[in-house]
Amino acid sequence: MEAFSAILPIFIFVLIVPLIVYLTLRRQRVIKEKMREIARILGLQYSDGSSPFPQSQSSPAQPGQQKSGAALAPGGFLSNFIGSLTPWRLSGNFKSLPVEIYSITRGSGKSSQIYTVIKAIFSPPLTAGLQISTEGFFNRIGKSLFSTQDIQTGDETFDKRVMIKGNSEPVVKSLLSSPALRQTILKAFDTLNDLSIDDTGAVFEERGVNPDAERYRSILELLTSISGSFPGSGRF
Repeated sequence: MEAFSAILPIFIFVLIVPLIVYLTLRRQRVIKEKMREIARILGLQYSDGSSPFPQSQSSPAQPGQQKSGAALAPGGFLSNFIGSLTPWRLSGNFKSLPVEIYSITRGSGKSSQIYTVIKAIFSPPLTAGLQISTEGFFNRIGKSLFSTQDIQTGDETFDKRVMIKGNSEPVVKSLLSSPALRQTILKAFDTLNDLSIDDTGAVFEERGVNPDAERYRSILELLTSISGSFPGSGRF
């Protein structure tokens, strides 16, 4: 009985850990297959590094290397295993504008959370040090306590809704001088609370990975309406 009690933790470890790893990898494969399908629907390119060891066509494998080569080849065990661990990414043009969708992990350990990032890219990027986000509670507190001031465009409705930062007030004001652009930004903020805009583009993050292709389409519609309207950033 004592001997059994001594090996029980080892038995549990050997049984449970591989099971957890298997279920995690299986979930990742399901997510990646879904994102591959979403990429196809949206006309984007899917990548996840699932073939990390490309074989040279000019040097055939020796007989003793065939087994390991099969494992490393696309579709092989090790290739699939490593591919399930690498991050996925969707990229390309949506309505002729560059976009990308990918996942990131914030936090660590038990507090870690997976987020999906959806981005309409400014091409070329701006150089204004631009930061636009919602005029939320903490931003208002920051203004009151620390005298942090954001840039005012002169559009009262717009200035009340968003927090604007930048390296040069005249430059930022010029970028946001179009009433149509300001209305486009406010329309996006009406739908996407966690939207932000910086020199690289319009970015939205949400927790988890959503399997709905039409949701991604609607978000990209809003983000590209911003990126396509910004001065100095436009279609290819």
